[in-house]
Amino acid sequence: MGLFSSELEIDKSGTPKYFLLTFILCGCIAGILLAVIALYLVKRHTRARQKLAQLSGQGDPVEASKDYQDLCRQRMQSRASEKPEPLHPAGRINSVAGGNDVAGSPSSRGSSTSSW
Repeated sequence: MGLFSSELEIDKSGTPKYFLLTFILCGCIAGILLAVIALYLVKRHTRARQKLAQLSGQGDPVEASKDYQDLCRQRMQSRASEKPEPLHPAGRINSVAGGNDVAGSPSSRGSSTSSW
């Protein structure tokens, strides 16, 4: 070992310095995440049971029927507005063919370009 050689000390304990702290931190984060998910699922289940209880036994059956009919009407209206009207090919052909009339026709009078 000469004058220019350097020696490094290597920690051979086998475990990183912050391994235990990292492990505890990840465990806490996972626990909090699981608790939040569990609370969300419990609340959702409770709300669903409350809605079902309101629909099944309590309340006026006539009112529920009217609500259902209103819901059906809204659904049909939204379904009708989602579908665009189909283009009629015959009407489009007639409108395109109508533009090729003679020079004196009303459709060609407004044109500023000359015809060849």
